[in-house]
Amino acid sequence: MPELTAPRDILAQVMKDGKDVMVPLLAEQLKREAIDEVPSDEQRRLWWQRALTPEQEQQEWMNEMAARGLTELIPGSPEVTEIGLKIAPKVYPSRFDMMTAEGRDSQSAQAVWSWKMAKTKPPEPKVEEQPVMPTEGEAY
Repeated sequence: MPELTAPRDILAQVMKDGKDVMVPLLAEQLKREAIDEVPSDEQRRLWWQRALTPEQEQQEWMNEMAARGLTELIPGSPEVTEIGLKIAPKVYPSRFDMMTAEGRDSQSAQAVWSWKMAKTKPPEPKVEEQPVMPTEGEAY
């Protein structure tokens, strides 16, 4: 093989080597992501299950605001994000427990998983059917 000296040839070789490494890696990741596409019912139930009621969550926000001396919250401010990240694991602890499972070892993988879970709707509560008793005149 001739020695690569031109910048164009060096760049082409580096890109080819990168493609040879990245394509199989991305294909494997896509296969794994396709498996996790549909969450199980139990996982969905845990995702949407609250540990604190909305009133308790509101009280947590009030306590944090009082501790920091804030009178109002400005959306997008660092204080609001910090308070939210402190309170969220208390409100939905199962989300944070499940976040690192199944190879979700990076923040991007965790964010994709959270986005997929948030797109699903909360599971419908199961209603047990009551047996219908026949009224007079309907019995055989």
